[in-house]
Amino acid sequence: MRTKMSVGLLMGGLVLGLLVAPTAAESRSPLPFFKGVERFAVFCGRPVDAAQRETLCTIARDVLADLTGTEIAVGTAGLSDEGAITVLVNGFPTDGPNGPVLAINIDLLRKGQADSQLFGAPPILVPVDGLRSAREAVASGLRAQFEERVVAPWRRAVPSAQTGSTGKRG
Repeated sequence: MRTKMSVGLLMGGLVLGLLVAPTAAESRSPLPFFKGVERFAVFCGRPVDAAQRETLCTIARDVLADLTGTEIAVGTAGLSDEGAITVLVNGFPTDGPNGPVLAINIDLLRKGQADSQLFGAPPILVPVDGLRSAREAVASGLRAQFEERVVAPWRRAVPSAQTGSTGKRG
């Protein structure tokens, strides 16, 4: 009798634990990082060349604004805003097989939060002069990265973002 009761309690505890424990997918989900996000900002720290940095940030801002349906701030103001994610966009000049290239990557920053992804999308590689001569290629690469790492998880985490706009601008 005592054994049956112990086994019953153990099984009941196991079932309860499975019901309240997060699934493996939930525990790896980026959704908590995006909960409550109402605004986005873009910050470009690299490339060091000011004209290239400005062009890259302009392309990134325009692509993210198009995908989210919101105005996108440029700069560091989003870093102190708990309702904002700052998308850090950097371009690193390096030697490529056909001449110098710019390796463009993104990272996500949010006050008081850590991005749960260990690895992001591969960098976008464009010729160094590609910011001027191949703007659509740069925009296309950023669009794919922003959709996967920023916009899709944001829309899953913030129900009002399903329509592409949270109603707040900034």
